[in-house]
Amino acid sequence: MGLVPFHSWLPDVCSKSPATISSVFSGLFTGSAFLAFTRIMNAVPPELQDFCGKFLAGFGMLSVFLAVCFMIFQSNFKRLISYSGILHLGVLCVAWGLGSFSAAAVLLIGHLLIQGMLLLLADNLLLAFGTESISGVSRMSKHIPKTTILWGAGLFALCGMPPSPVFASLYMLVRDAFLAGRYWTGSILLILFFAVFSGISAIFFRMSSGNSVLPPSSG
Repeated sequence: MGLVPFHSWLPDVCSKSPATISSVFSGLFTGSAFLAFTRIMNAVPPELQDFCGKFLAGFGMLSVFLAVCFMIFQSNFKRLISYSGILHLGVLCVAWGLGSFSAAAVLLIGHLLIQGMLLLLADNLLLAFGTESISGVSRMSKHIPKTTILWGAGLFALCGMPPSPVFASLYMLVRDAFLAGRYWTGSILLILFFAVFSGISAIFFRMSSGNSVLPPSSG
């Protein structure tokens, strides 16, 4: 499903596949796997559901933390989008483990739409600049302005910028965590999302401005 420590295959598959394949795989297949996993969780005996919920939330927090670390220091923009899938899967598991099912549903729908769009745009960047390296992409706003607008909107929505569905689900999850007395869980999630927002902002402004090392091959 892409949770840590079973995550290493996901960035490789999504970054090496064509956008039409990776967007379907990363979105629909991953979402279907999560829904199948929740069916298994519902079949757990009632006396074990609390333990399994905490166990699932723990795996989710670990996945969120490592995904944020990989995203902040990522040099490949297709792998950056792939790691965001691990980030969202981690949040989904935290939400389901805490019983915040509305937050999980909103995030799942938002993840399918946002990541699918970004993977398609990533291939547009690859065609325009001939590289998957973040450092090889610059002055996007001059060369491909429409893609730049969509790329920026998708990246900021990905990390919880309002009024995106990721923001709505994070708000509901943190609210439910605080109401349940899980103050550390809610606070850590806010800190991690602030960190990934800061990192993605720096990456986007680096890609949309600066001097081009190589001229783009197409608009």
